[in-house]
Amino acid sequence: MYQKSKSNFSNTVIIKTVFLFFVLLLAVSPLFGDVRSVRGRTLSAPDDIVTNRFAKFDVGSILTSPLIEVTVRNNEEESKLLFELRIDFGGTWDSEFVEIGILMTVAADETVVFTNTEMLDYIDKIHGFASSPDLVTTVGIDSIDDIGSLTGVPEGEYSISITASEVFLDEAGDINTSLTNELLTEEVEFKVVTIGDISSVSTPAIDNLKLSFVVPEIPVYDDARDVSTSSTTIRITGSGLDYSGTKNHEKSVAGSSTLKGYPSDTVDGLVEYDLSKVQFRAGGTYTVEILFKDWNDAQITLPKTRGFTFPNPSLNIFLDTTEPLQPTFSWEFSGTDYSEWVKEYRLYINGSHEATTTNDAYDLSDGLLPGTAYTWYVIPYNKD
Repeated sequence: MYQKSKSNFSNTVIIKTVFLFFVLLLAVSPLFGDVRSVRGRTLSAPDDIVTNRFAKFDVGSILTSPLIEVTVRNNEEESKLLFELRIDFGGTWDSEFVEIGILMTVAADETVVFTNTEMLDYIDKIHGFASSPDLVTTVGIDSIDDIGSLTGVPEGEYSISITASEVFLDEAGDINTSLTNELLTEEVEFKVVTIGDISSVSTPAIDNLKLSFVVPEIPVYDDARDVSTSSTTIRITGSGLDYSGTKNHEKSVAGSSTLKGYPSDTVDGLVEYDLSKVQFRAGGTYTVEILFKDWNDAQITLPKTRGFTFPNPSLNIFLDTTEPLQPTFSWEFSGTDYSEWVKEYRLYINGSHEATTTNDAYDLSDGLLPGTAYTWYVIPYNKD
């Protein structure tokens, strides 16, 4: 148990380290269980949750997103409640740790909620503090403002624990450990990994109606079901089209390290969508948005957006006047060949619709009038 902090740390150093600790709380929604009057849960679920790990996290969410909540319902007597939080670092920081004790007074019949979104309100309730000697130096934080730009957390296996206890203070204001009543202690291990971006995006083309991209490696947890799975979702809009598709990917397996890997249903993270049934238009301009989400439906990476265009169609036209009054009209695509996209061709002579055909040529059945000037053109129509 903590005693009142008597270390030689300055308030600035303590607050810097406390903030660092809060930032790293972001990396997991810890395991809690029903113990007497203490109930721990992750806020994203309607009921008590045993564990809820994520693939990637934003540092700034630590004070805005509800990640951890512990609710204490007191009985008819006022009590003192001590929350002790500890994190053990991993990777090249595996010798570092930090511990914080937060003491609260709970009135009779009062319900107290301990949550990470109110961490700033807990600073004045710190009753004890400890850390490994080189923690602040190792992390390299000079001010609280640096927390938001903290990007150098090493990959590794970390752990976080929380203990909630009912305590009694002696006349000096210190905790009487012989009377301490521990209500709950839980610990969960989690993996911190560097996650890359969606890369190698290849958009559809007339001769290859596929969308392909590579997703990054994500943390691999072998000890839990339905964890380390992921999904990709695409949405394509433009030129009258609004198309969506989703793939649910298999559990990731260890790849470049034992900590992370690609979805096991891919080869090195390569994902492909067959878009041959999508009704694209010749000359159409489109935008595709790609999402990569983890097993909690939380985004792993920022959405990736790409634009693509199918070139405007162009036809070369030909006129066979071997029979001058009954010529043969023919045509072919110039540049991009959209023949497979064409439902029919409509032929116009002097502005009037003359014929509709699925072929690339048409023999005029009725003769033209001699001494008359004629113009003609042909329009291809999409299969849809």
